[in-house]
Amino acid sequence: MQVSHVGVVRESMLANPLLIRPVLGKTKSNGLAFPGPDFVYGTVTTTQDGGVSEALSNWRAHSVPTSGCSSQSRRPEKDFVAMNREGVKSGLVTAKEHYQYRATQDRRRAAPARVRSHVPAPPRIPPDTTFGISTRRNIQGDRGRHRGRETGRKDTNSQPIRGSNSHCHKQFEVRYQELRFRTLEWPSTPIHELLEHKYAQLWLQEQKVKEKAREEDKLNKPKLGRIPETRTTLLRKSRPVPESAPLWKLPRFQQIGPALDTFRDPHARKKAFSAHLSDSVARRGQLGQGTYTMG
Repeated sequence: MQVSHVGVVRESMLANPLLIRPVLGKTKSNGLAFPGPDFVYGTVTTTQDGGVSEALSNWRAHSVPTSGCSSQSRRPEKDFVAMNREGVKSGLVTAKEHYQYRATQDRRRAAPARVRSHVPAPPRIPPDTTFGISTRRNIQGDRGRHRGRETGRKDTNSQPIRGSNSHCHKQFEVRYQELRFRTLEWPSTPIHELLEHKYAQLWLQEQKVKEKAREEDKLNKPKLGRIPETRTTLLRKSRPVPESAPLWKLPRFQQIGPALDTFRDPHARKKAFSAHLSDSVARRGQLGQGTYTMG
């Protein structure tokens, strides 16, 4: 059964989820409609590269922008302040008149003066320089003098190269035939030092020195004045011990001792009461003097 509509049915009504009614006997589906069969997915490429023939005949490379000549520099921005000022002097008031004036009268900002700073040229590295990690035999003599990395090495038997500096005009010599940019390898650890725990002992000595220095700093550190304790502060820290009240007796019986004393000594009395207390756990009654509880 087709649902009747009142008024004009437009195509936009079929895409509005507030106006779409569910079909009888079917659940309402939410989603977007697919485009037609002639729709092309993706981005259209409009670049005409010339095909295979141009790729084989030419070689296009990215050119590095240079800031040397003025023809390749960027065009200066528009000077809207100057154009607005000239427009007001000419009697222009509305925005439309100013827009037409800017379209006919183009004014640009003055190009900023370039500050030419002398960029030092990179150092010239000789062509016979070797980059890499040196062998073990090259660092045996440097074990006592170097710990870590080395940026270069010079040989005293090489030939010098003379040059000049533009500022101080000093001649200097650079020996480069045995120049090496490399990383020194860490020398092998002696096995006898490992067996005698030398490194552990050195570490313990370092820790003792650090601990001693820390204690000296604590002793030399100025101490703040200590505030004396008062009765109020002591009462706040201490908790009063509750006093157990004695059992109540009639005044006439307070000075009379017990009539019977069935225990030989106080130790036997204490031992009997502790045994009764441990046995009362398995007995019935509030005082633990009843029959035993069987399961």
